Amino acid sequence: MTGRPKGGGLKGAANPHGIRWFRQKGESRKAYEAFAVYRDLGAARSQAKVAERLGKSLELMKRWSAKHEWVDRAASFDANEEYELMSAEREERIKMRRNDAKIARMMMEKAVDALQLVDPKDRALRSCASSSWMGRSSSVSRWGRAQRTWSGAYERAWTTPPSCRPSRRNRI
Repeated sequence: MTGRPKGGGLKGAANPHGIRWFRQKGESRKAYEAFAVYRDLGAARSQAKVAERLGKSLELMKRWSAKHEWVDRAASFDANEEYELMSAEREERIKMRRNDAKIARMMMEKAVDALQLVDPKDRALRSCASSSWMGRSSSVSRWGRAQRTWSGAYERAWTTPPSCRPSRRNRI
């Protein structure tokens, strides 16, 4: 026998993991293409829109939808898309926190270098420089390393108390 095997050539090899939004065993190429249009319409999906886009009858779309479980398969696809998006966003947040921690370590090093240049006799400047630079870097570092929720600590870390703001003649 020549030509394509029955069942659209799917004997489990094309979809070995049974992923719902892939072409299913016994589903024709045209029926799957119609499902793919339905799936990709997102929240605005409907059988009527698929029929209109493909130039097919609405009755045919209803039959294919019922036979090949379009609604459930599309819901599985949507759930997977949401999971993928959440995973990507989580990875991005982790990268941001690591980067913030790296910047905080660099700030801490600069603060230590700057404190070594402060005249030890000038207690007010030493105290303010110490609290300002060290406070900023340690807050950012803690947030970058461990904090999982946004509580405003990051913004507060960049705020210098008015009493420690340098006067015009003492600006660094």
